[in-house]
Amino acid sequence: ACLVGSEMCIRDRYKRLEAALANPKTNDPAKIAAAKETFARLTVEMKVYTDLENMAVDQMKQALQLIESAPAN
Repeated sequence: ACLVGSEMCIRDRYKRLEAALANPKTNDPAKIAAAKETFARLTVEMKVYTDLENMAVDQMKQALQLIESAPAN
């Protein structure tokens, strides 16, 4: 399932593009080359996106620990 605007949607579409490149429906070499170029660029961007997402998750965990910890005695 793909939620609009969510990281799952981005990953789902990335995987769909990867699968489509493995078995393209078109024989047009220009279209295939353009799609491969886009995929190569997205591969780099996905790494950055994943790193940012991981940093955000870590920061949220830290913030939750601060506000959900037992009060000091």
